[in-house]
Amino acid sequence: QLEAQPQGAMDLLPLVTQKLSKAQRAVREFEVEAADATLSDGDARRFAAACAQHRAQLAQMAGTVEFERAARQREALLQSAHGGQTNGIDPDLLTPTQILAQGEALQVESQLAVARMVRSVESSRQVGKETLVALGAQHERLERLDASTGAMKAQFDMAERE
Repeated sequence: QLEAQPQGAMDLLPLVTQKLSKAQRAVREFEVEAADATLSDGDARRFAAACAQHRAQLAQMAGTVEFERAARQREALLQSAHGGQTNGIDPDLLTPTQILAQGEALQVESQLAVARMVRSVESSRQVGKETLVALGAQHERLERLDASTGAMKAQFDMAERE
């Protein structure tokens, strides 16, 4: 939608950002509710996986919205710095103010890229934590299974001796 309406896109960005925040809050609230509920292991894993998937999709959407916001701001900044023209500008003809404007636009773009990378790393850490928790639970189940198998083997050995 943002690309289909380039003039009004800047007007839509605050609304989209607000909707994304509400959706992220809803996912967090659902995770808290699901954690407090008494669910079977299968249901709990299914809900946790769905929440993680939705959280990742929302993070990706937030990154896209932020990229669009930065792109629109860069366009506006470059258009104002170049008198409304952005194509066919000879870099040698730029004024110091225009060069500074381009530098600031590049700096903003770089900061947004770093912010996206940080979000990606945080998302990866969260997935890693969830994986460790799942592996810990699986390890406990395997230990219980091993203990019960050992007990059954001991009973079989005792039965064979009798």
